[in-house]
Amino acid sequence: MSAQQATLSLWLSIATEETTTTNAYGKLYVQIRDQNGAVLKTLVTYSNLDETAGYVQKTFDVSVFRGQNIQVFFRMVEDNGKATSFKLDDVTLTTQ
Repeated sequence: MSAQQATLSLWLSIATEETTTTNAYGKLYVQIRDQNGAVLKTLVTYSNLDETAGYVQKTFDVSVFRGQNIQVFFRMVEDNGKATSFKLDDVTLTTQ
């Protein structure tokens, strides 16, 4: 029997030195890519505007990609201004 559901789960901490409450400068893209590296879907984009107080758990349903060879890809882009850090922990992909 093949898996019917696939879930990507991770713990994320975002800290920033930015003072703006309206402009996203540092960004983290959580993406699903094919085996050649082409983006199939950007699941979410986080930025300095999403600062957290410690680690928070994030979960994504990626069942639409079941049966495919995929890459889970994290792309971070930073400007030359104040620092924003994105810390990831316990990244898991589970199927049921």
